[in-house]
Amino acid sequence: MHMFEMIIQSSYFMICCQMLLATIFGAVIGYDREKFGKPAGVKTHAMVCLGSCILMIIGTLTATETGYSDPTRLAAQVVSGIGFLCGGVIIVTNRSEVKGLTTAAGLWLAACMGLCIGSAYMWMCIPAGVCYYLITHILSKFETRIKKPSVDEENVG
Repeated sequence: MHMFEMIIQSSYFMICCQMLLATIFGAVIGYDREKFGKPAGVKTHAMVCLGSCILMIIGTLTATETGYSDPTRLAAQVVSGIGFLCGGVIIVTNRSEVKGLTTAAGLWLAACMGLCIGSAYMWMCIPAGVCYYLITHILSKFETRIKKPSVDEENVG
């Protein structure tokens, strides 16, 4: 076996690829949020995706090495812990409007994508990314068309 083949087949190489891929997918979602001036951008989404990927890799490696650990326990902690971070980007304005829900959902999605990548299900991130784009760019156009004015807006005019 050639040295290059040994490196490619190495679990260390695979882990590095998973971590890099998680960073890239998280950054793509973050870039999309940042270009609209949202509070959590490239760095935040990339770190959430990478961090959840690392925890899933740790859970999987621990289960493989010990034979009795449950890798989903760490994943469950990511899912519940991300709620704290997401809560920080959701605000209610003085006009009683809720802002930041889509950004929070994007952070949650980045965490889920990191868990997928950490579990070696990288292929799931491609359709998830396509769905993210459809939701944030295509569905948002329909949302603005069907959104009804609030009671305050009706009373103003």
